[in-house]
Amino acid sequence: LQGSYRLVPGSGVNLDYWRMLDYPEPGNTEFLYAGKFEKEKGIEEFLEAAERLQSEKIQFLLAGKGDEKMQERLEEYQREGTVILLGDPQDLHSAYARCAAVVVPTYHEGLSAVLMEASACARPVIATNISGCREVFEDGVTGFGFAPKSGQALIEALKSFLVLSQTDRIAMGRAARAKMAREFDRRKVINAYIDEIDKALNN
Repeated sequence: LQGSYRLVPGSGVNLDYWRMLDYPEPGNTEFLYAGKFEKEKGIEEFLEAAERLQSEKIQFLLAGKGDEKMQERLEEYQREGTVILLGDPQDLHSAYARCAAVVVPTYHEGLSAVLMEASACARPVIATNISGCREVFEDGVTGFGFAPKSGQALIEALKSFLVLSQTDRIAMGRAARAKMAREFDRRKVINAYIDEIDKALNN
């Protein structure tokens, strides 16, 4: 209420639906971008990172959709082996399950649903350090932040993640889930809304 996240953290996340997922076995590291394939969502920075870091051991996944021109471009990237397209799934559980971390390179955001969902599924997150994202993750604890509109900044954040051990990656994901339970559980958010409404009505 009063248009302020400081009072109520958005709509929160359903922790019963977005359940904690087992972390992928050691091996290839797969980074996931989930959402619209648009410039404002940071698709160009994600593709730059994919071009520079993709290898047999590091892969870049995309789940979502874009306009016809972007789809054609991404299909070409896939033919070249730069990215893997997962389509536009209605349910992202399978995409979250296979990835090592979720990347959100957006330029601006309300309160990122993808970050909350991925965190609830115990996935580390790599996101732009902007309002709407920074509230959802803790840099170095549940993921890594980076400056928006910078492919190089994203690459450096990805490199910071790549040097983590499997144990540290799992711990980071679990810390993300714990943060969602502590601060963004939808049941707590609903109660917070009710409390704020009661305060407004009684003033």
